[in-house]
Amino acid sequence: MNTNLLAEVRRQITSNPAGFSIEDFQTDVAGFAVAAAGLNPRAVDCYTEARKLLRITAGQRDALCLLHLWPRQFQRRFEPEPSNRRELKRNAQIAAARVSYFITMGC
Repeated sequence: MNTNLLAEVRRQITSNPAGFSIEDFQTDVAGFAVAAAGLNPRAVDCYTEARKLLRITAGQRDALCLLHLWPRQFQRRFEPEPSNRRELKRNAQIAAARVSYFITMGC
């Protein structure tokens, strides 16, 4: 597992909450991983490329990128359709916490 890249993804998510969306692989954890690695998320298959860059299995990638597979403590707090800056910021904090949990637990 590429924990350095995951830590950078976590940092970028909290630095750019408006750019994070769980609904699009180009702007979710996968997209942020691709961008953090210096690639253009719009030019590659982020879902596949992120798995390679992060050195994780397909199942781990799914658990990290798909909201319905997140642990319940993150899933229930995340607003899938944020309507204001406060919700965007909160979602970014929750996503960053999810990445931290992933680094620690591997799932």
